[in-house]
Amino acid sequence: MQHITAAGNTEVPAYLASLHEGVVERKSLGESRELRTAVKGNLRVSAEIPLMVLGLFHMRRQRGSDWQSNDSEIEEFLKCFFPEGAC
Repeated sequence: MQHITAAGNTEVPAYLASLHEGVVERKSLGESRELRTAVKGNLRVSAEIPLMVLGLFHMRRQRGSDWQSNDSEIEEFLKCFFPEGAC
């Protein structure tokens, strides 16, 4: 089994994967930090690092234009990752 951890050595491969998907990525200045803004078609995403940019595009592709989670999805997430008494 291959195991990949988000680290400095994943940034270039994430950027190259975005390019392969047809994503155009540029540095931009956010309100208080440097961001990478990427565009593909009529979708623009911004994130701090290429790995996050790639993740946002992938999330949007999987979930569609109604990408935000609903209440039941949030509840399920919280049960899975923050069970009672774990905090």
